[in-house]
Amino acid sequence: MKYYAAYAVLCTVCLYAHFFTVFYLAAHGLYVLLFWRKQLLYLLSAAGAALLAFTPWLIEMLRAASAGGQSRRYLFLKLPQAYFSLMFGDSLIPLDEQAVQRAGQVLLAHWPILAGALFAAAVLAAHLWPRLRRREAPLLFALNLGVTPAIFAFLVSFRIMVFDERHLLSSSPFLYLLAATAALGVAQTEACLKRRSWKTGAGYLALAAYGALILLSLYKYYFDPRFGKKQWREAVAYMDSRSTGRETAMVVFEPDYLHFCYDYYTKAPLEQLRVTPGLMAQLETNPRLLLDGLHGRQTVWLVRSHFYGERVLQLLQHEFDEVERRFFPKAKGIDVRRFKRRAPPDAVRRP
Repeated sequence: MKYYAAYAVLCTVCLYAHFFTVFYLAAHGLYVLLFWRKQLLYLLSAAGAALLAFTPWLIEMLRAASAGGQSRRYLFLKLPQAYFSLMFGDSLIPLDEQAVQRAGQVLLAHWPILAGALFAAAVLAAHLWPRLRRREAPLLFALNLGVTPAIFAFLVSFRIMVFDERHLLSSSPFLYLLAATAALGVAQTEACLKRRSWKTGAGYLALAAYGALILLSLYKYYFDPRFGKKQWREAVAYMDSRSTGRETAMVVFEPDYLHFCYDYYTKAPLEQLRVTPGLMAQLETNPRLLLDGLHGRQTVWLVRSHFYGERVLQLLQHEFDEVERRFFPKAKGIDVRRFKRRAPPDAVRRP
């Protein structure tokens, strides 16, 4: 009872930390149902207590989900992409917004990397399979938490889009444990046979391919401008250094959640206008809504990344002159533009 009471408390904390916890709780329940059925009532009681404690925030989550959630575009690409990213990194085969629109061409252009990754994964899985067939509990538990939450989230996303590779980071330690066990299986196969067979040779080749791909992924992450950490520190420092007339300046964030990065790095914050999905929908019928929010502002910064389209930019260009632009290219890029309010056409400059 003490263990399950502690489990209930920790589950509550995890649920409040991130909603994706619910899929891991479901994976726990599935594992107990299949392999530890006598404990099922205790687990359900603890999980039920955690969900009950989570109810106040759950109501808010359901209300937010009813508004539509994220886009469901490219859903079938997301599951294999997530596992490829967790095992080999994001930088080997680009599958960003630009690349997924021509996914077939991108995969074909990177076929040697894709073939090496599939070869390494298949051979290591083959060396892991005998231990899974023996139903070794630690491996089954790791496999369950490495795979089941992703499948549950993927299925739910057909209704409400919640699936994203970053949410599966909690599964990655279990995937790495499986990979490490498979690597041990290569050496153990050779030790059992007391000689090197084609199976162990394929295993060592797979490990070499896996290591080479990881090194290539790291190299691209640090040295290829398309990948790596977004340049928020540099972008915000650039804005801070060029912001004058702060009392009549404002920064527009498209989409709205970019303000968190700005707030973290800025040393001289400006007033903000955040383009939420709701505001974006209203702009289709009432475009003045955005411009009215900028009334009296002489300088406007537009900060975009993962943006919704060109509508906001077009509205700003209607009443403001774009005086400078800088693009910070790493990862999906940050587009920073500065505008000055255009003088009225009937304004006459007198000597």
